[in-house]
Amino acid sequence: MGLEPLLQTQRYVPSDVVARDERTIVRDYNREGPPPVQVEAVAVLGVLEYLLDPEGFMRQLQADKAVVTYCTTDSPSPLEPRRSHAWVNDMDTATVEQMFARAGWTIRSDEQLDGAQRIWLLTRT
Repeated sequence: MGLEPLLQTQRYVPSDVVARDERTIVRDYNREGPPPVQVEAVAVLGVLEYLLDPEGFMRQLQADKAVVTYCTTDSPSPLEPRRSHAWVNDMDTATVEQMFARAGWTIRSDEQLDGAQRIWLLTRT
C-alpha cells in the first residue's frame, strides 16, 4: 500500500493474501493466481518467493508492464535459511530471468536493490 501515494493520478488496485483496506482484492495466489484485472502495470513486490508456480503466476498477469522483486540465491547477502521466511522456491538471477522470458516478459532494466533483493522492470513480449 506504500506504493499508492507515489502513483498520483494512476488508479491503484491493491491485491494481497489479506485485506489491507476495503479495496483489497484478497487472493490465495498459490490456489487462485493473480486477480483477473486488466491493468497497465503491476507491482509484484515480495511475492514470488511464496509461490509454488511463480512462472505460472507471471504468465497470468494481465498487464503490459511489471515491476518485480525477488530475493535471489546468488545475491551478495542472500537471506538464509529461506524456509524460515516461509519461502517455497530457490532461484538464482539467471533462473529468475529465464522464468520471466518463458512467461512472456522482456527485461527492460534490473539492479540489485539491497544485499538480498533484485528488482526488474519488465514489459510484455
